[in-house]
Order: sequence, then structure tokens, then C-alpha cells
Amino acid sequence: MPGLQREDLGLTISGDELIVRVGPYRRHVLLPESLRGIPVRAARQGDALVIKPRE
Repeated sequence: MPGLQREDLGLTISGDELIVRVGPYRRHVLLPESLRGIPVRAARQGDALVIKPRE
């Protein structure tokens, strides 16, 4: 996601999926089994997307 503006990125958790929206594009990403069924946090850190359990 290098060069992407923060306002151009949308992140939503729906069940076991992370939905990533960039402009008119949408991608559904199945969360790893270790992150399914627990509260998670998805955030952009620099040029990377980080998904981890909520603390």
C-alpha cells in the first residue's frame, strides 16, 4: 500500500473476513485461523497493513 492516502483506504471486519476497500476496489481476505472468532484490530502502519488481536 505504498503511496496510498489514509482517506483512500477502508477496513472492515465482517465475521472471519477482513474487507479492504481502496477507491472502487474491494478485496475480502479470510483471516488466519488463529485470528478467527476473536476481536481483532486492523490498521495501516507505514506502508504495511497490520492485523492483530485487540488488547
